Amino acid sequence: MKKANALPFLLSLLMLSPIAARSETPKGDRDSSVETEWTIYGALNVRQFDYFKNAQDTSPRRRLETDLERLVFEPEIEFNENWKLEAELEFEHGGTGSTLEFDGFEEFGEFETETEQGGAVKVDKLELSYDRAAAANYRFGFITVPVGVISQRHHPTEYFTTTRNRSEAKILPSTWRAMGFGIHGAFGDGFDYQAVVVQGLNSEFFRKYNWIKNGANRAFETTYADDLAYALRVDYGAKETYRKIGASVYYGNSSQNRHKTDKLTSDAGVLIWDVHAIWESETWTFRALYLYGYLQNSEDISAANATLGGAANPGAFAALGKEAEASFAEVGYNLQSLAPAFFSVRTDGFIRYDSVDPMKVTAGAIYSDPRFKETAWTAGLNFKPRPELVAKIQYSQIKSGLAAIPTQTEITAGLGFYYSTEN
Repeated sequence: MKKANALPFLLSLLMLSPIAARSETPKGDRDSSVETEWTIYGALNVRQFDYFKNAQDTSPRRRLETDLERLVFEPEIEFNENWKLEAELEFEHGGTGSTLEFDGFEEFGEFETETEQGGAVKVDKLELSYDRAAAANYRFGFITVPVGVISQRHHPTEYFTTTRNRSEAKILPSTWRAMGFGIHGAFGDGFDYQAVVVQGLNSEFFRKYNWIKNGANRAFETTYADDLAYALRVDYGAKETYRKIGASVYYGNSSQNRHKTDKLTSDAGVLIWDVHAIWESETWTFRALYLYGYLQNSEDISAANATLGGAANPGAFAALGKEAEASFAEVGYNLQSLAPAFFSVRTDGFIRYDSVDPMKVTAGAIYSDPRFKETAWTAGLNFKPRPELVAKIQYSQIKSGLAAIPTQTEITAGLGFYYSTEN
């Protein structure tokens, strides 16, 4: 097995030292130019959908559910024209909470812990940036891995569907972030780039149904960074509007970031690349993505994960795809521009196609389970009474790769908002 080497990661952190030395604020002095900005966004949804009781069920029943999907606070401190600190505190599905109670009706009187609310509260971003010049700016901390569309367009007002891109979110971490160092900037006529060195994934949490999505698992107090990963994104487009075409690539090993490294004695490289296009105007919107993923030694990872114990054991979901893919294309039209007398606020009608397969190709004796292959058509409306607010309603038809599963339907309605004091 390749010996873990964190030297490149540590060297990238040391690159910040000469940058810090150029700070103009004397030690002990407070810069009077420090400014604080706030961003807040969130979404809540109501969904009627076909519910399966387990992975073997092929006769779904209808359920109606509500979800306080997320509420996010983003404080931003601008120390001066160069230095900036950004954080993101996210409450998912209403947050989480518990209480300690005393039950005097028990025989001996007992203290009991009750779960008050499901969900999660987490720090989803903590980034220190140094903006030096158009061609080279620096980021350090818990930063964005610049792969796919979600990583760049994840606010509720920036996508049509009630939840983030269905296909992409099935196999990649949503708003994928990791500890590391990055450089970004612009070059040429209309090109911009992002390059990062971050901690790699943990292959103990790769699963059949969502490929490497859970590999960014942060359920533990600390995560390992013995294996590093590298990502590069290049986009071309106009600066004054969001019209871009580009590509990104990611590669990193994931064997040495396991807690039980002795169970996997071979490399577990993850290669991902995508091509994407976004064109937005006052009338038309077009977005598309194709993403491909390759997992090295997927048979060995599957075998090692099958021997894990306790909560880490994947059970029937240990088998992994050697290759995975996801794609989507959507087009939207501002109906208010067509009939302003009828639509009093901006109303975008859209249609979207999603496709995802976490087991597109398998290795050796691993069965390519069609259950988790999925295609979906979605049509809906977005109502924007203000640029910061959006109400959404959509209808989806979802087809599994398993022929025995009937076409599923979903009807979803939601509210989203995004507000920043910078605007």
